Amino acid sequence: DFVKRSMYINPVEVLKYPTDIMYLYNRYKRDDEIDYIGFYDKVITEESYGSYKNAFESAELDYYDPYENFKLADPLDLERTRNGESKYFIRDLFRMKYPDLSVPEKYPMPRPVEKYFKEWKGPIRQEFRDDIDIQKYSGNQKWQIFCLEQFLNMID
Repeated sequence: DFVKRSMYINPVEVLKYPTDIMYLYNRYKRDDEIDYIGFYDKVITEESYGSYKNAFESAELDYYDPYENFKLADPLDLERTRNGESKYFIRDLFRMKYPDLSVPEKYPMPRPVEKYFKEWKGPIRQEFRDDIDIQKYSGNQKWQIFCLEQFLNMID
C-alpha cells in the first residue's frame, strides 16, 4: 500500500525494460510496517532539497532550510494525512501561535500540466512501451514521463 501511494508511476507500466526498485522500499521495511519517516527523510527529502539547493547555488546563495532538522514530537497521524490533511501539524502550530486568526487555506503551486499535456500522445523513444494508455495518467504523471524522455534525449 505504501509503495503504491509513494510511487507516482510504476515503471513497469511505461518502460519496456524497467529496473526493479523494490530494494529501495525494502530498506525501510520493519516487520509488518514501513519506516515511512525514514523513507521520506532519506529518499524523498534528499531529492527535494537537492532541487532547492541547486537553485540557490546557481544564484550563488547559501542554502539553509530550517525544516531540515524538523522532528515530530508525536507519530504522524496517517489517517488525517490520507484524508486530505497533509499539513495538519503546521495548521495546529498556527492555531497555537495565532489563536485569534483563522488558518489560511494552503494551495499548491499551480502548474497547468493538465492543459499542457491534454493532447500529448506519449513518449516515442524505444525505451518506452508501445501500448501505453497515456490518457489514463494525470498531467503531473505525463509531465514526469515527458521529463524522463527529455533526459534520455539529452544523454543519447
